[in-house]
Amino acid sequence: MAFGKTLILASEFEGRLVDADGNPAAGVEVVRTWEWAWTSDTGSDSAQTDGDGRFSFGVVTGSSFSARLVPHQPVIHQEITANGPSGPVLLFSVDKQNYDPDSELFGRGLTLTKLNFVCRIDQEPGDTGAFWGTCVPADQAN
Repeated sequence: MAFGKTLILASEFEGRLVDADGNPAAGVEVVRTWEWAWTSDTGSDSAQTDGDGRFSFGVVTGSSFSARLVPHQPVIHQEITANGPSGPVLLFSVDKQNYDPDSELFGRGLTLTKLNFVCRIDQEPGDTGAFWGTCVPADQAN
């Protein structure tokens, strides 16, 4: 139960945006959106990739007295999109199922301890990895 805990809606996320050759995609706007089904709250934040294609987002927390008391299955839908030269590219999409930090990783067969990914700006999103999108864990990127 979530009583007495911080309700983490979206965990800290670190990424590196690259093209097909692994070159950094610098100066690209990356947007994270989320929707918390329990309260119908939505939100977004954005970041700009640096010269190495790196971007990051901080933790998003939520507040709900009833969510702390009433047993329920949390669902927080998150998407991260890059606004590339050819239009938006969905990098990462996941439904978070609890309020714990980094719980986006649970049940996905990963040994990561935090959200750290390499994402491709030139690829169509798909489900070849642990998540829908173009991102793969940084330790698995080629």
